[in-house]
Amino acid sequence: MQLFHYHYWTPFVEETEQAYRSLGFEVKGRFTKSGSFHPPLTWEDFREEQPTFRIIEMRKGQINITFGYSKKVLFDHIGFLVSDEEYAQLLAQAKELNWPIQAGERRTFLSTPLRLRLELQRRTDVIETGTDALHAMTIAVPDLSQTPKVDQLLSPLHQPIHWQKGEQLSLLNVIMTDDDGVDTTDPNGVHIVKQT
Repeated sequence: MQLFHYHYWTPFVEETEQAYRSLGFEVKGRFTKSGSFHPPLTWEDFREEQPTFRIIEMRKGQINITFGYSKKVLFDHIGFLVSDEEYAQLLAQAKELNWPIQAGERRTFLSTPLRLRLELQRRTDVIETGTDALHAMTIAVPDLSQTPKVDQLLSPLHQPIHWQKGEQLSLLNVIMTDDDGVDTTDPNGVHIVKQT
């Protein structure tokens, strides 16, 4: 089980893409409801059309980040690469907890009482090769009383998820591997620390 992904909605779509590009991420796709603007297209190629992006996918090594347009910043979900065996175990545990399960061919979502969705991904084509990976993250939630249930479900995970009390669900801090040791904050307030 490997933490590999996070997704949020943002009014700062172009700025977010630029911030992650500066960290070495590559755009893998830009999708609107009616089409796409994938690389090699740049923002200069479509800026006048003012597309509303449903999803922009960026990757670096074993990290996959997606974001789309919203009027305000909203943290949506985190994702895990899982084996078939882990998938079956996690689904069984979620059913025991009476958590809603949204199963799909491409991915499955578990809805936690924290309003944080957990994506279970069995396809490895959602990441690239390389050593860049997520190592830990800190997530703010209004009610910490439900976090032990999520921790129990994620107990096989070697990348810790830390919880902090906050006014709303939000991604506060992400630790990634990197050779350069970067310490920055993206346009959505996510503090990114890249460690060697």
